[in-house]
Amino acid sequence: MRRKFSYILVSCFLLFVILLSGGCASTPVDEQPLPEEDRYLVYIIWDAFRYDYYEWANDGQYDGTPALNELIENGVLFTDASTGIPSITNPMQAVLVTGAYPRTTENIYRYFDKDEQKVKQTARENSAETLAEAAASQGLKVASVQQFMVLDRGTSYEDPSHLYIQPGGDFKNRVDEAIKILKGEPVVTQGTTEIVFDGIPDIMFIYADDLDTVGHNEKPSYGYYDGTAASTEEERIERCIETVIQMDNELARLIETLREIGIYDKTSFVLAADHGMTPYSGTSSLNDLMDVLKSCLSALGYDVDEKSVEFLNTGNTPSETNRIVIVSVGLQAQIYLNWEFTENEYNFIVTALKSELHSDYIGGVLTFDELQERGAHPDTGDILVWPNPPHHFKNSTSNYKARGGHDTIDESSQHVFLLMSGAGFKKGTQINTKVYNWDIVPTVSHVIQIDPPENVDGRIITEAVQ
Repeated sequence: MRRKFSYILVSCFLLFVILLSGGCASTPVDEQPLPEEDRYLVYIIWDAFRYDYYEWANDGQYDGTPALNELIENGVLFTDASTGIPSITNPMQAVLVTGAYPRTTENIYRYFDKDEQKVKQTARENSAETLAEAAASQGLKVASVQQFMVLDRGTSYEDPSHLYIQPGGDFKNRVDEAIKILKGEPVVTQGTTEIVFDGIPDIMFIYADDLDTVGHNEKPSYGYYDGTAASTEEERIERCIETVIQMDNELARLIETLREIGIYDKTSFVLAADHGMTPYSGTSSLNDLMDVLKSCLSALGYDVDEKSVEFLNTGNTPSETNRIVIVSVGLQAQIYLNWEFTENEYNFIVTALKSELHSDYIGGVLTFDELQERGAHPDTGDILVWPNPPHHFKNSTSNYKARGGHDTIDESSQHVFLLMSGAGFKKGTQINTKVYNWDIVPTVSHVIQIDPPENVDGRIITEAVQ
């Protein structure tokens, strides 16, 4: 419950004590405890904000990020924040609004369903309660500017107290619309329908994917670089850093608006990311990986043909002679052993894959148990293998140049930017211990003093709060 509700309970208790004492005790009105002021939360997610981008933008070669730095000076910078598995937008956006593992939200993107023998894909499914739903049920007002994971999950196009809008465009455009909401100006919901938010949102979500579109370097949109791709990895990184700086300029406008309407000092800020971005180039290493797995099957005494190990896309089913299925979004390989294997057989394959770590194309291997320890859904795979950059496991013969991806356990995708600032947080603090994106929701719930959503798996980062 929020502090104003706690104050009511405290007041009732004091009245009870006075009555028990025969009314002898009295407290002058001007000495009565006052409720603490309401707090507001602005929760911003910059898709694909790799932690390195922030450091590079502030290393003296560029203009820096004064708005981010102001928030950091007034709050907490996390130098070792990590995303989850799979490091992909929809699953991690679900984590960011629920505080629950992918195992709990059941959003795992692409996977092989062994029971149905078919590759499936999740979209925006989420089995856990969102922060928006929890806040709305406790009487708070919520606005979402394109944080799609709370659409019809605590916000909607029609509700002026729990409003969702999807303006599209870059972060500048989304800040424009957020400012309109804060100032009580009409915003477009669907089509030409306009609505005015009912007061000031207690919680405002803002999602932006500028860095994602620039980082992938496939066909940058939102007007960045005239839609042309960077020709080198150095140019791709430089563009990402420049984009962070441009977004920081828009963040400054949002901060100034909060000052203008008089709630800046009452506002808690979170700026987080769903994943980072890992470089990849050249031709696929998928065939090398498949050769290792075929050799394992042969060594285990199984007949091997061209279908024994198959890469399958969404909707595909394996062949009759298949024993191993590989699923990938592009970088890492989710490996499914498609028979009633023994523990010895499993360990043999894991050992063989780990023996390839000395090679240049495999970056690491996670077993099923290790995946579960990281909150992954059981259908993520029996074994996960990720490539050593710039290698990749795409099912393609293309020779890629200066691309970016993020479905990997490589640090460039796992290590993400995270700050918490303003009301309720420690000031000028740097936390270097490991935290995860599922820790955000329970922490901000604690700070703005509401009950967290059901199903949270994360912890309150007590070392960050006042």
